[in-house]
Amino acid sequence: MSTDLDTLAAQVDAATPGPWRDVPMGSEGSVVIAGGNTITTARKPATCREFADAEFIAAARNALPDLLAELAAARAALARCWGLADHAESEGYAIKPDELRASVHGVWRVGSGS
Repeated sequence: MSTDLDTLAAQVDAATPGPWRDVPMGSEGSVVIAGGNTITTARKPATCREFADAEFIAAARNALPDLLAELAAARAALARCWGLADHAESEGYAIKPDELRASVHGVWRVGSGS
């Protein structure tokens, strides 16, 4: 499966800004809100699945910008690795492990706080 990340990023930008949150309304259902706007509702009689869907919608919207940034960083690091490998091959020598590690080090640091 391939995802058009540019389209997905544009959809994130066009959506109501986060953070989004799920507000359970007891027996009345659940509401996902952002910036005072109701985004979607799961109305009475709400099922466990509808509550889970509302919770997921809010969590996914909040996580998606960071996930897209992490994926972009990983792809950039991978591109650097391919560049190093192509250069090594064209020069007739093997790439040094420290160079490869340095090229991809940022991928492991993104979002990890380390």
